[in-house]
Amino acid sequence: MSGVGHRLSQHLHGELAGLLVLNNHTEADHVIQCINSCEQKLDFHAINEMETGMVSCATNKLTAILVS
Repeated sequence: MSGVGHRLSQHLHGELAGLLVLNNHTEADHVIQCINSCEQKLDFHAINEMETGMVSCATNKLTAILVS
């Protein structure tokens, strides 16, 4: 992506889980290495909060979680 002034000149096509823009700052090298090498996954910590009859299903790589 490239900016012209303060305007975005290209568009994202696809899905984006999160975006963090650091104004006048560069992220630490170890953080960038983790972002590039670590697989994305979801954390689900609400098992104890589920009510009787509720079911949770997740993909093997924890990229999607369904609670019904």
